[in-house]
Amino acid sequence: EALTKQMSLYENLCNSFEKFIKIDPGEKVKKELDKSINNIHLNISSTGAASFGAVIGLLIVIFGILLALFSVFGEVSMGLLFLAMLIILGGVFLVKPLTKIPIYIANKWRLRVSNQMVLCVLYIVMYMRHTSNLEHAIKFVAQHVKEPLSLDLRKIFWDVETEKFSTIKESLDNYLEGWRDYNL
Repeated sequence: EALTKQMSLYENLCNSFEKFIKIDPGEKVKKELDKSINNIHLNISSTGAASFGAVIGLLIVIFGILLALFSVFGEVSMGLLFLAMLIILGGVFLVKPLTKIPIYIANKWRLRVSNQMVLCVLYIVMYMRHTSNLEHAIKFVAQHVKEPLSLDLRKIFWDVETEKFSTIKESLDNYLEGWRDYNL
C-alpha cells in the first residue's frame, strides 16, 4: 500500500537538495524533525529538510542580491533597492521556518488524526462487543476510517508483520506512546 504512494514535490526537493548539499539541522531540531518525519510517513531525512530550507533561503537571497545589483547599476528608483533588501532579509529569516516544514505538517496531521480518534474508539468498542478480538477490531477500523488514521492503523499491523513487535498490543502501545506528549 505504501509503495503505490507517489512522493510529493516537497519530498523530491528535499531529497534532491540533500544530494546537492548536506546541512545538519542541529541535535535538538534533528530529534524533533526525525520524530515528525516518522509520524507523517515522509520519505525524507532531517538533513534533507534542513538542506531544503537552506537552499531555498539561499536562492531567495541570491534573487534579492541580483535585484539590488540591477537597481544600483540600472539607475532604477530607490524603491526597488529597498524591495531587494527586504527580499534578502526575508530569505535569511525564512531558512528556519522552511527547515521546520515537517513539524508543521505533523501538527496538521495530528489534528486530523485526533478528529478521527473518537470514531476509531467507537468502532473498536462496537466491534469488540460483537467479537472480542483486538486484532480484528483494529483491522476493521483501519478499513472503515479514512486517512490519516487508517494509515497509522495499517502501520501498527505492518510493525507486527515485520516482527518489529511480537503482538498487536505492543505495536498499539508504541503508537499510543507517540501521542503522550500531545494528548494524554
